[in-house]
Amino acid sequence: MVLQAVQPLGVEAALHATGEHGKEAAERVRLAELAFEEARFRANQARARFEVVDPHHRNVIGNLSQAGEDRFEVVRERERLLEAARSRFHRQDLTADERASYGEQAVGSMRVRTR
Repeated sequence: MVLQAVQPLGVEAALHATGEHGKEAAERVRLAELAFEEARFRANQARARFEVVDPHHRNVIGNLSQAGEDRFEVVRERERLLEAARSRFHRQDLTADERASYGEQAVGSMRVRTR
């Protein structure tokens, strides 16, 4: 009798926890997107600075070229982190149908146990 009352609450709590975890994962994706956008912005700034330098100033060009390459490496790294965050988010997100199905399975298993 106690298990009958507790089990639906356990399933509900587990589904709620999954939903909270999903919100946290969505927040991680959002932060990764912001970091990626910032890195891309900074890389574009570096490219713009490089493009306006007089080609005769080789020492300036070399420094700006290296700075630009460094910025683009950061963009590539942030893009990898963003894709990883998106991948983790999509793997663990439950649809409304999956949630309903799990709830129905829990209720069904309770019925079997009470008979």
